[in-house]
Amino acid sequence: MYKSLKRAMAGEYSRNLSDKVTQGQNNLVKLGFSAGSKPLLGIRRQCVDAHGNPRKVLGLNERESYPTDRIVFTTGPRKERQLVRRIYRLFGNDKYTESQIVRTLIDEGVSPPMGASWNRAVVHRILRNEILIGNYIYNKGTCKLGSRRKEHPPDKWIRVEDVIKPIVNRLLFRKVQRIFDTRLKFTNTEIQYRLRKIHRRYGRISADLIDAEDRFLSSAAIALRFGNLSAAYQKAGLPGLKISQKRKSRKEQKGYLHVT
Repeated sequence: MYKSLKRAMAGEYSRNLSDKVTQGQNNLVKLGFSAGSKPLLGIRRQCVDAHGNPRKVLGLNERESYPTDRIVFTTGPRKERQLVRRIYRLFGNDKYTESQIVRTLIDEGVSPPMGASWNRAVVHRILRNEILIGNYIYNKGTCKLGSRRKEHPPDKWIRVEDVIKPIVNRLLFRKVQRIFDTRLKFTNTEIQYRLRKIHRRYGRISADLIDAEDRFLSSAAIALRFGNLSAAYQKAGLPGLKISQKRKSRKEQKGYLHVT
């Protein structure tokens, strides 16, 4: 009985600590500071001191130098900003798909973002993130230890506007978002049909094959719709994932399941 009480107390302490850490992160975001998310193409993280004075622009995996320092977003090199605008024009004006944009950039030998490679998921994240029009969105979802990711409704999101100077024209950004909104109108039956079609074409099904499909939902979006990819495959009447495939799918989704 004593051990059970100790375990219950430890669990309660852990939950309280988790809530305090989450609240602390939310408060920092409301002040315009970064909560640790990886910057997009055309964006950099900058270290500032306790008084808001800039110290230096941080590189990949670099951290602040002092405990009292904070990190804010700033615009990246001009070449990267021009590339971001080009990606938006290709998608919004020239009607390119994400995969066509990827092939174009690879064929031209364009360098990918820091610590990444060109793929449909990277381009998709660039096209969907409001930080490129100056807005930092946080708390779209949470994933606490030992539990599944929980998506939050828009009224629970933390939105901080004008954290940086916009890189993309706001009208073009909205045009791109309207294109994506039409994709979200896929019914569950239509999604299951497309999954079966992918399986027939390749003889297998996986997150990377779904993400390579043009004018379709990402594997992350499908997982959120059905709870997980295994449930989506079962609904479509497809073979379930093996354990190794499940681990691979989670790893492939990790970079873009959380939308800042």
